[in-house]
Amino acid sequence: MSEYIIFKRNDGEIMKIMPSGYYEEGLLQGLIKRYPTLLPSIFSERIFALTDEYPTDLGNIDVLCIDETGRIYIVETKLQKNSDRRTVIAQLLDYAAQMGKESFDAFQSKIKQRVGKSLNDILGDFGEGVEILDGVKQSLAEKNFVLVVVMDNIEPRLKDTIVHLNQDWEMDIFGLELNKYCIEGEGEVFVPVVTPPPDMPRPLKPRKTPTTFDEVIKKYREKGLETEILEIQRIFRRMEEQDATVQLKINPAYIVLNIGEKQIQVAINSDPERDHGVWVYNPSLYEKVYKLGNTLELQAKMGKSPNFLKVIQFNGVEGIKSVSEKMQNLIEGLIKIVKDT
Repeated sequence: MSEYIIFKRNDGEIMKIMPSGYYEEGLLQGLIKRYPTLLPSIFSERIFALTDEYPTDLGNIDVLCIDETGRIYIVETKLQKNSDRRTVIAQLLDYAAQMGKESFDAFQSKIKQRVGKSLNDILGDFGEGVEILDGVKQSLAEKNFVLVVVMDNIEPRLKDTIVHLNQDWEMDIFGLELNKYCIEGEGEVFVPVVTPPPDMPRPLKPRKTPTTFDEVIKKYREKGLETEILEIQRIFRRMEEQDATVQLKINPAYIVLNIGEKQIQVAINSDPERDHGVWVYNPSLYEKVYKLGNTLELQAKMGKSPNFLKVIQFNGVEGIKSVSEKMQNLIEGLIKIVKDT
């Protein structure tokens, strides 16, 4: 911890502010839950807190967060006086092992029990949707977790251990030191210090998903779906060229066609065996998209989510086969729905 910081008041007075201690660990936990962007932004600048006290068989994870790619952050908060560097690392590894056993359904169920909202609704509050949801599924399947210990003061030997695990074992584990200072009569200041520092070279592990259309086509070819994915690709690109309300986007998990400034998304998973469908972000369009799905004899469902809803689904290999010949009519119908709104 720094010895002191210098603070200049609005009236010009210069103050030396001395460090102050934490009386309880709950303050650290509360800070991360309310301001998750305090966490190391090595992988993403956008990090969201899902819940505190996420239950596992070995105890509760203090704070569970995700970033905009769906990567899962397991956060353990400790006061230096209550911790041992070996036990805090072991605890994080134990939690990661438990999370690695979680199914996506169990994960969603626990989140809803803790927060009282579905994961869909929570992501909708953040303005996120299908891509991040699938990223969470992927992180669970690949055991892609970021481990973070948050403390008031991280002793040098623990910092050395964290750096070693990053550089030599290629683990995604970080320390966040939140130095606390009290300004008498004004409030408190928290100064974050990350270990290892963001500018330290470290191996970055790529996500195990395709990132180009050619790679997606290769995966579909392996499942006997080359004709179908090429037809979908042709339609997506032509509709983007013809209509200003349509935008094609390719990310590591999905090929997405945004319609009407993301009022509706048609999402094709880069893995043909996973979920595909039409996601609606304007609740006033749920019923119209539902009727269109029924007209095209696709699997459609209604719901009441206030944020977004998957109204039409064509999941897996058979779903892609069923939708490929209907994709042109589906896209044209969705564009008409948006324009008539």
